[in-house]
Amino acid sequence: MIFRSPRNNSFAPTDQANNFWWNVSLATRVTGLLCVLPVLEKSHTLPALLARLTPVRCGETMPAALVMERAVGLVLRLCHRRPFRSALFPKACLRQSLALYHALTYLGFPVEFHLAVRKQGEELIAHSWVTLSGKPVAEKTIPDVMKLVFSYPTKVNSNQVMNGGRYGTEKLSATAA
Repeated sequence: MIFRSPRNNSFAPTDQANNFWWNVSLATRVTGLLCVLPVLEKSHTLPALLARLTPVRCGETMPAALVMERAVGLVLRLCHRRPFRSALFPKACLRQSLALYHALTYLGFPVEFHLAVRKQGEELIAHSWVTLSGKPVAEKTIPDVMKLVFSYPTKVNSNQVMNGGRYGTEKLSATAA
């Protein structure tokens, strides 16, 4: 039997990861995102897309590690499904990073999205990943030869999500700008 938490009428974190309907709900959310990602990628800049993918959170505590482990596994399995590997969809690392960023922020984890590039001959090679507390979430290692060019959220607005705001939507004060 699964008991509901009296505080917010939702399943407790350890029960969430083992609940069939929790898995179905998260899988549906991520699959929907992956289906519309080609359109969103073409119609939004990266900061605007990440702001749109960041759900509004209101001071919730970070869920258990088991929830993150199950969510990461689910997102990785979905991102590597055959339909999402076609040329229509973004490259694997971007697709995976955007889906992980959306799913983990939705669950309440304060993750960051990173984009780095390196020059190989005349072309630029890009790679993206997601970190939690500075550690990569689904990456074994991050190549040292790449130059970090973009992180989201920035340090200026990283605490806004816990105060009910969206990343990237707050205005900077004159002293911070």
